[in-house]
Amino acid sequence: MAEELRPFDPDAFARSVKAELISGVTSRLDRLLRQTLVAHPTTNVPHLGLIIAETCLALGRTKQARHWLEQLARDVNPDGIARAISVAIRGGHADVALRLFDRLSGQAVPEPCECLALAQEAITLAVRLRLPRGRDGAWTKHLKLLRSAESLLVTSMQQPLTDALHEQTASSLESARKLLRTNAAGTR
Repeated sequence: MAEELRPFDPDAFARSVKAELISGVTSRLDRLLRQTLVAHPTTNVPHLGLIIAETCLALGRTKQARHWLEQLARDVNPDGIARAISVAIRGGHADVALRLFDRLSGQAVPEPCECLALAQEAITLAVRLRLPRGRDGAWTKHLKLLRSAESLLVTSMQQPLTDALHEQTASSLESARKLLRTNAAGTR
């Protein structure tokens, strides 16, 4: 008789990842990922990788989170792109966030509330990268993040919004555009 499969529990997987990270033997994460894929064939590597990246970031392991985020930039599912971008931004990985923004297609545009939150996170990271200008391409990433946030907000504005959400989105859009205008005036 075949063994009955238990449904996948993302919280239990995150707890297992956390235990592996705390134990200090991070090489076991790949084995844990493979075991989970075998035990739960309905899940996939990008989904598990996103859980691992979020857990790494929650524990302050930004370099390890980056490793998983880079894999996600290649393999992420359309429904997980917004969450992956948010993790990349919260980890300060602007280049990975920009690669994920590039993968954000018309079909994968998140709900307006999520668009607003994501754009605000991108604007916040862009402002952090703003000065000093000469730091390892930070200025270019700053501008690209602002353009990505602007694009996301413009797309969000084309969807039906509540009055309060429309006002917040318009305000964030104006902030992004103001920063872009300030940058354009300052670089002439």
